[in-house]
Amino acid sequence: MHFQVTATSSSGTNIAFSLAGTVSDRFSLNPTGGSTVDVRMNQALDRDYPDGFDPWVFNIVADDETDAPTGYDMIALELVDINDNAPMFDSCCLVGQVPERNILGVFKF
Repeated sequence: MHFQVTATSSSGTNIAFSLAGTVSDRFSLNPTGGSTVDVRMNQALDRDYPDGFDPWVFNIVADDETDAPTGYDMIALELVDINDNAPMFDSCCLVGQVPERNILGVFKF
């Protein structure tokens, strides 16, 4: 997956882009020239614990190397769950009781 980000500078100078945020190492920037940068994933993303986030959030910083304030944009990627992890139980054994004359499909606790 990749997408492009464009920034503008009123001074007309070149714009330097960078990434910020705890998950920014999962992405890389490839300048395409001028005021546009291509954002690419370095590795597959997961939304499930322990390696995932929902959403994946990071910032793209744009600096035109003048005294003007630096601009940034927050990117939030929401992943679709593909049910790639098996269910997990907190314990190895579960114990319960079912009454002798219980009606099929009716649960009494």
